[in-house]
Amino acid sequence: IEYFLRKLTEAMGGSWVEERFEDYKLQLNAKQQCLNPWELITLVGSGHFSKGMDRQTLSMGIGELYQELILDVLKQGYMMKKGHKRKNWTERWFMLKPNTISYYVSEDLTEKKGEILLDGNCCVESLPDKEGKKCLFFIKCSQKSFEISASDKKRKQEWIQAIQTCVTLLRLGRPAPHREARQKRREQRLKLQAEQEELQLRMRELQTANEAKQLELEAMRNV
Repeated sequence: IEYFLRKLTEAMGGSWVEERFEDYKLQLNAKQQCLNPWELITLVGSGHFSKGMDRQTLSMGIGELYQELILDVLKQGYMMKKGHKRKNWTERWFMLKPNTISYYVSEDLTEKKGEILLDGNCCVESLPDKEGKKCLFFIKCSQKSFEISASDKKRKQEWIQAIQTCVTLLRLGRPAPHREARQKRREQRLKLQAEQEELQLRMRELQTANEAKQLELEAMRNV
């Protein structure tokens, strides 16, 4: 719940307020570790974590979160890319996933122009302004290097940080945070299912033992 709300707040351009979530946690049942879809919709719609946000901003935030949690898209947007042969700058739609950066002609994704494969040996660095381009950064991988120009300093820093996080996780052999959370939820469901099955088995064993005892007592009364 906390991860979802934190990412939603960030996607809407807001600031995460830890105290606000702590207040909300006190309202939850101590045993409740998750919300069903309708409870989650009610929570988001209540405005407790989206105060001051209009519907369009909220909708865009939910869409961005869906892209990450369901489609594995960690970040996407238009940036300028320097060509390897002609050395000209062309606008491309970039899409970052845990181990790849794909780039397309436009955001409709109909024409893919290339893909940058990420691994633990890749690095991303800031570059000084040059050739009339600003907000530059450099992605160096084993096969190729790429020069990228973001639209502003904020987006440049966001992209550098996002790519660096992916590279660090790949180097450590760890999954992306949302994948890790997904795996933990699955493990919790399997654990709960196993506990319920064990409890049902014990209840059946107790019932069988009780029935056997009743038959034994009945037999003793008939002697």
